[in-house]
Amino acid sequence: MRIIRHLILGFVVSIVLLGASAAAVLAFPQPLFAYHAERGALQLWSDRPFDAAKADDMLADTEWRIARSPLALGAGPHRVFIANAEWRRRLVFLWNYGAAGVNYYPLRNVFIRHSDVDGDRVFGNAGPVPPPRT
Repeated sequence: MRIIRHLILGFVVSIVLLGASAAAVLAFPQPLFAYHAERGALQLWSDRPFDAAKADDMLADTEWRIARSPLALGAGPHRVFIANAEWRRRLVFLWNYGAAGVNYYPLRNVFIRHSDVDGDRVFGNAGPVPPPRT
């Protein structure tokens, strides 16, 4: 009986630690994404290098689009993480693996699948998404 209790306790502790680890990665993924650009409240993070000037242009366009939409950025930074590497995408997308992007509200962290910042392209399951993107 004592062995069964220890096994159950070990299983529960393992599940709790796994959940806490996943939450920590989703809340603070910056160490997984080495390349970074910032404009106002928007931050762009990627696991592949990109041209800083082109990233700034893309963030400016994003600010412009959001300013003209019913969406409001609100206070604080809003972070977009581009997961180009397959293992990173699987890690941060969790059960939403087939999605083009996910947002785990209220973390203000948005995760996007493979993208080419320099070419201003986002790739979906079927290839590049044609402009204009919403």
